[in-house]
Amino acid sequence: MKQPAANARRSFRLFWAEYLDAHRKPGTRGWHYAATATGIISAGAGFLLDELMIVAIGFAFGYIMAIGSHHWVERNKSLMVINPLFGYVADLRMCWHAMTGTLAQEYTRLGLAPIDQPSDKKSRPVGFSLPRR
Repeated sequence: MKQPAANARRSFRLFWAEYLDAHRKPGTRGWHYAATATGIISAGAGFLLDELMIVAIGFAFGYIMAIGSHHWVERNKSLMVINPLFGYVADLRMCWHAMTGTLAQEYTRLGLAPIDQPSDKKSRPVGFSLPRR
């Protein structure tokens, strides 16, 4: 019987800390907010118009926007490739924290370096490992 990959067994709590650490630059977060909005709007429009292709294209375009922001802005690897479900949930959670003004507090709560500052690798939680280029 095949063993599941170590990354697939990680908890969302650890993933969430990695996710926030990989989204330090405002440009990356901005692209993610736009990508999330694109996905939500296209899903609504597709279901209202009974056109599932709009849903699929909207989610694909949003996914490309989010992945591209890591390549062009943050200069790191997207965590969506590690766990797409966790990545989607983390996108929604990050957007919620941004809309409610609690994103900086979430960085502090997790013991990460303050938002918009370089990562302090010494302060990462146990089990924390962020893929880099």
